[in-house]
Amino acid sequence: MITTEPLLSSPPAFVLLGVLVGLGAYLRQVAEVQAKMIDEIEGGRLPEDYPIGESHTDEKLAHLKSSKKKLNSVVAPTAILITLMVAGRLLALSIARWKFPDEPLKWQSFFRPVDFIILISLFVLLVGLWIMHQTSLKSNENLSAMLRGWKAGKRASNNSPQKIATSQDNPNIKEITLPLSQPD
Repeated sequence: MITTEPLLSSPPAFVLLGVLVGLGAYLRQVAEVQAKMIDEIEGGRLPEDYPIGESHTDEKLAHLKSSKKKLNSVVAPTAILITLMVAGRLLALSIARWKFPDEPLKWQSFFRPVDFIILISLFVLLVGLWIMHQTSLKSNENLSAMLRGWKAGKRASNNSPQKIATSQDNPNIKEITLPLSQPD
């Protein structure tokens, strides 16, 4: 027996809408953290880890800006579109149940292809997010390794004896004579 029951009847559609709202909140949080970190690095507020001009700092900024661009230009609009599709579908379902309460077969067949399109769109969005997350995770691991190497090199250079430059090493350095303090 073939059923014309919609794939997303009322409770599953509301659950899907809840998942999309939760996903939207998560993506918004990720975007805020990225924007804050970009501002802190570019503003020089993280000099211990990301001094301006270092290669790992430039790589981190490029990675953050690329992720932010993908999130804002692809993921967020797609998630919003799918959320609007689910909300529109719920609205159409409520109108159909209100206008045609005695004729369920007439309007239910309309919802099956719409439900299928919504589910395929959500599946594609989630696969895209997973791929972006895995790529970003690998890139973050590489950036963390670069940061650890930079910090190790910085510690090693701080522990080695430092030579003080003299006028013999560099003719631009002038000798300074400090007056001896007189006891009172």
